[in-house]
Amino acid sequence: MTNDNRENLSAEAEVSVLGGMLIDPDAASRAMAVVDGSMFYHPPHRKIFRAMARLSDSDTAIDVITLGEELKKAGELRGAGDLPYLAELLDAVPTARNIEYHAGVVREHAERRSLVDFANRLQLDAGDTERDLDGILRTAQEQLQDFQSAEADPDCPVFVALSELFANPTLLEPPEAIIPRLAHRGRLVILAGPDKSGKSTLLAGAASVKTRGGTFLGEPVAIGNVVWCGLEEAPGDAVRRFRELDADGTNIQMVTPAPNNLLSATRDLLAEWPAGLVVVDSLQEYARVTTDTVPDDGDAAGWATVVRPLAALARKFDVAVVVLHHVRKSDGQYRGSTEIAAAADALLELTMPTQGEDPTLRHIRGRGRWYVEPFDLAFRDGRYEMAGGGVLSLDALLLIHVKESPGISANKLVELAGRNRHSVLDTIRQLIGRGAIENQGTEARAKYHLPSPQRHLEAVV
Repeated sequence: MTNDNRENLSAEAEVSVLGGMLIDPDAASRAMAVVDGSMFYHPPHRKIFRAMARLSDSDTAIDVITLGEELKKAGELRGAGDLPYLAELLDAVPTARNIEYHAGVVREHAERRSLVDFANRLQLDAGDTERDLDGILRTAQEQLQDFQSAEADPDCPVFVALSELFANPTLLEPPEAIIPRLAHRGRLVILAGPDKSGKSTLLAGAASVKTRGGTFLGEPVAIGNVVWCGLEEAPGDAVRRFRELDADGTNIQMVTPAPNNLLSATRDLLAEWPAGLVVVDSLQEYARVTTDTVPDDGDAAGWATVVRPLAALARKFDVAVVVLHHVRKSDGQYRGSTEIAAAADALLELTMPTQGEDPTLRHIRGRGRWYVEPFDLAFRDGRYEMAGGGVLSLDALLLIHVKESPGISANKLVELAGRNRHSVLDTIRQLIGRGAIENQGTEARAKYHLPSPQRHLEAVV
């Protein structure tokens, strides 16, 4: 079908919709449930439809006179063809019986025009030899996916009274923490720190707890799926680390090797396999993999194309996304443009201990769209825990569980502690050696008890 034929068919359908709305007041609401003013190709028809919608919203009868007055009040009567054209619309349609069908035709043609516009933009981009071809293809894939998933809802209001939003309790809550202090549902968090400072170990520990459930940084973590995009380390190194951290391998998907369509591949995975947490390590390597280059520090536009799609990913799939990032050695500031922090929902900055401090300490300070409380971590027993008394030591934590659940098994202690299994078993042996607890079961089926209240107090002291 030629462009002229498509435009003629679109014009006929638009006239049928507008004429039907003039004939039958009930037909107006049926038409507005299918189309909005932006879907009309001819400018006069857009003006007329929007004027009818305003009349309908104000519970004013729609006829040639009221419509003419509404257009005149808006200064659009002449642009809409004046009163004679409105009268022609009234005479052009004998019935409004098929108005939903004609409205559907208008909508279909609007969507086809949008697709043509998309194709034209793609043609122009493809003809620009100075632009990276892979980048053009990735952008086109993302835009096409958005086009396919977009569904216009004419009944959805553009503006909502703040009082109505106040009545929604979920909007008054801060974002749900998927990982305490580090990851939040539907949000993008950047964790920046020096090279080899333990960022990957910190997130691997958090991800491992997420896969099996337990506690992390002293707070409960619900079991859930994890997508791990470790782009800086060899797969074998990551696999061994997760094995040591007792991750549940059925609840974690690892990218290996990293494809250049990593973003779209992650979208496809999340659509089929919903996850609670996505970790990208690191931002520079993600940029290199997905755009074939790392933008310069001052390239705001370049970093925007890297970071903003990750924020959109978090929103679309209601998943917590944490991206690890490096800082400059010269000043300790995160690398790249300020666009990185602007696009993220929160920026956490990890710093090393100063001279004279405990070398296992890590300080984390942050800023974001919600209050980010500063906190300190310490690397102990093969894992991170809150420093400064924020979390009990492992032996004290195990003693509490044994006291509260006499006869508890080793597996249950590992589960409740939420720590590395080897560390828990080693600590149990140390506690037995100190006489703090005793095994009243067998070697194969251990049952741990406190020997006596007095000996328990001596062990803790």
